[in-house]
Amino acid sequence: MLPATNVRAEPGETVILLHGLGRSPWSFWRLQQVLRSDSYQVVNVAYPSRQQTIEDLSRDYLAPVIAAQSSASRLHFVTHSLGGIMLRCYLREHPVPGLGRVVMLAPSNAGSELADRLKPNRLYRAINGPAGQQLETDGMPRALGPWPAGAQAWNLAQSGRRHAAAGSRHPAVEPAGGRGAALAQAEG
Repeated sequence: MLPATNVRAEPGETVILLHGLGRSPWSFWRLQQVLRSDSYQVVNVAYPSRQQTIEDLSRDYLAPVIAAQSSASRLHFVTHSLGGIMLRCYLREHPVPGLGRVVMLAPSNAGSELADRLKPNRLYRAINGPAGQQLETDGMPRALGPWPAGAQAWNLAQSGRRHAAAGSRHPAVEPAGGRGAALAQAEG
């Protein structure tokens, strides 16, 4: 377990929170409160995760939020699952001036084997919508390519089968765009 640290924001630092598929800004409410108490400006983005493609969500919901933060000295992100893929989709074509740290909680950077198995199911398609259909292992996440050079990112996910099978109770360290689970730091 990582030790907790007290971190206060520098003036002008903003954190953008991006929830996952089928979730809402409420899933980040507590984190939003903690970040605000540490003097960060916080934008907890609401977007209809099950109604549009990842590209459309990135363009219609994330791009305007980033543009509205042009006066921020540093722009940090905390994402969950689909929110991380949305951010990667945006970063593929748009640099973010003052990009700070990115914390990705359980991103499906290599796609989702569960999405592969469930995609043929009509109920799955109806519940998860267009973005959910793009999360298979040969879908959008793989097409995004490597993490942008110079950006710092940490992936935090549950331990995968290969870590549990090896008998490790501790997360492994992998690149932010890598497959598997753990706390991963990628720099450049």
